[in-house]
Amino acid sequence: MNMEQKLKDKAMAACFDFEEKNGVYYVTVKGLPQEILGMESGSLHNLWQFLSRQDKNPADVLLFQLNNGLLGPTKFNQMMAEYGICSADGLQWNKEKIEKYRYYFLREVHTTHRIVRRFVTIDSFVVFSLSGEMLLSLFGGALACDYRIVADDFVLINQINRSVFSPIGGLPWFLTRILGRTGAWKLLREKRKITAEEALELGLVDCVVPHDRIKAESQRIAEEFAMMPWGCRVGLKRAMVATGETLDRYLEVEDEAFCISMNKVG
Repeated sequence: MNMEQKLKDKAMAACFDFEEKNGVYYVTVKGLPQEILGMESGSLHNLWQFLSRQDKNPADVLLFQLNNGLLGPTKFNQMMAEYGICSADGLQWNKEKIEKYRYYFLREVHTTHRIVRRFVTIDSFVVFSLSGEMLLSLFGGALACDYRIVADDFVLINQINRSVFSPIGGLPWFLTRILGRTGAWKLLREKRKITAEEALELGLVDCVVPHDRIKAESQRIAEEFAMMPWGCRVGLKRAMVATGETLDRYLEVEDEAFCISMNKVG
């Protein structure tokens, strides 16, 4: 069975669920996010349509919810081994298979880049909810969000030194701004696990809650953000994004955001 048939059998077009409640749009990943390597076009189309609508009528808050361990090494290695791309332990890679599925790898990269850009630039405040194991190499999308809440069983696992691929999703870019160049280099080089509490201390996540409370707390926090005034939510986000620009450009954004926030009072 080839990859196209496998993907159809997995019904990837139903990968995302969308729901609106109390100013919060919930985006729940139903399928396996690591299978974005070959995600069916229908699933991608649904996601892009949803994100594009946020330009004209942005939600106050977007809450992305991933189930336990969906981006962990075990499921990722199983998926890659299933297609013969690498061994089950992730240590040996098949050059011919990588070349055969080049299109899917490139689509994964371009999709990830597009998601990261949207999370950073969209006016909606983006909250990411995670639990269980997660590969550090796939954490760039979460770092692009405005707030990250994780369960106490959350663990970041660095296996970058075992992969033949360079990082995607802006991971080194975000880590450098959080930890500095030296700290980011050190973290990326080390083969180790980062617990939820350590991730909190490093500034990689914003909040740690008990595993059995992750869904309820994510919803509560998202609704609290949705109740904040425009200036403290959208205006502040626009200013934070502009910190990467020149000072003159930043001050222009700050001035514009301040004027809009005054108009939205009341």
